[in-house]
Amino acid sequence: MAKRTRDAGGSGSGRRGGRSSIERSRETNKSIARQMLQSWNDRQETHLPRDLISPALITHFRNRVSTTKEEKAERTRLQVVAPRSGLRGQQFEEQVLIADEEYVFVGWQVTGTQDRTLYDQPATNKTVSATGGDILRIQDGKIVAHWDFYSKARIHLLARLGLLNPKMQKYLVDNDLLGRNRATGRLRPEDLQAWLMV
Repeated sequence: MAKRTRDAGGSGSGRRGGRSSIERSRETNKSIARQMLQSWNDRQETHLPRDLISPALITHFRNRVSTTKEEKAERTRLQVVAPRSGLRGQQFEEQVLIADEEYVFVGWQVTGTQDRTLYDQPATNKTVSATGGDILRIQDGKIVAHWDFYSKARIHLLARLGLLNPKMQKYLVDNDLLGRNRATGRLRPEDLQAWLMV
């Protein structure tokens, strides 16, 4: 279950006897972010839950989250952090939740066990954790825009499993699963090293 630990973006409407519309929007937006994490845990989903998204959803990352029936086959390879077929029992726990009347940031920790092949690498039987996050823009109770912060979590999980070898790095680059330098669009070794030192 998605744990509630730290909650920001709070209250203070100045109204007596009830919450303002801004406070209600914040609470609704926090609830949607929590439902997303809960869905990932309960349904073991690897995408944004269909019941939480707007048909006009815009995703701001390279591997766009699948949202239509035609993209169903493609959706299976678009993972939140790592494929559940290789890192099983993934559970997302809320670490921080910040919301205003339009945007939500949810920071989470994911934990899973690599007891099967992961990205063509053999099972290690290790249980590992890493942190990541999502930014959601919400209108009328639906997610209309999404930004992910999964690359660093993916790198940390693979490093902690001892799988971040040159073959794995090439796989990540070839499949756009590793962040790139904004100016050139090319992967820089120092970017990877900086992530691993955090």
